[in-house]
Amino acid sequence: MAENLLLRANQPFAQTRPVGASAPPPEHTLVMFVCTGNVCRSAYAERALATTLAEGPAAGRVTVTSMGTQPNQALGVPRTLQRLGAQEGVVGLETHRPRALVPHELGQAHLILTATAEHMDRVLHDAPQCMMRTFTMLEFAQLVVLLDSQEPGWLEPGMGVPAMARAAARHRSKVHAADGRLDLPDPFGKAEEDYRQMVDRVGPVLDRIRRTIERAVGPAESRPTG
Repeated sequence: MAENLLLRANQPFAQTRPVGASAPPPEHTLVMFVCTGNVCRSAYAERALATTLAEGPAAGRVTVTSMGTQPNQALGVPRTLQRLGAQEGVVGLETHRPRALVPHELGQAHLILTATAEHMDRVLHDAPQCMMRTFTMLEFAQLVVLLDSQEPGWLEPGMGVPAMARAAARHRSKVHAADGRLDLPDPFGKAEEDYRQMVDRVGPVLDRIRRTIERAVGPAESRPTG
């Protein structure tokens, strides 16, 4: 399905705003994660990425959020994942509440990262204009590694996340896999070891995503004082 939407990929998209803000600066970036229930994979990715971005050069310039294709509003992040997240320094899992996929909000995002190819197909069904900014988490991380090694100039520092995503998407066929290798398995309802495997697998992926976003956003502008 994704390949069939390439002709619609270059449509313009709106800037977004950080949650609770009425008038964001134009350079503000919205990153969105998507999974099924929005209580495990996308919730963890949202909170983990937001935690680390808040400590680096992109602090205050990137909003991270997440949604689910089939959320149960009565659920929260499983206690096992809360505990594992706390061990990794992830902040906010205990207060996270699942949110349903909203096409309008998809259209506002500058980078959309899904748990699986199936979730990506759902995103593109609801918002086909997002083709050039939507990837699975594992696909995007592998693509960045490949481009950094083969195309060193592909990401110009400060070029912005929208331009970075488009540049990466033009090379997505290099890591395309239809056998599920680019999918992040769902640990929900399984053993603690399954949650641990998810955390261990997604940790380096999120670190790669963070560093790529920071490069794309560029250093914060220094403002005169006094």
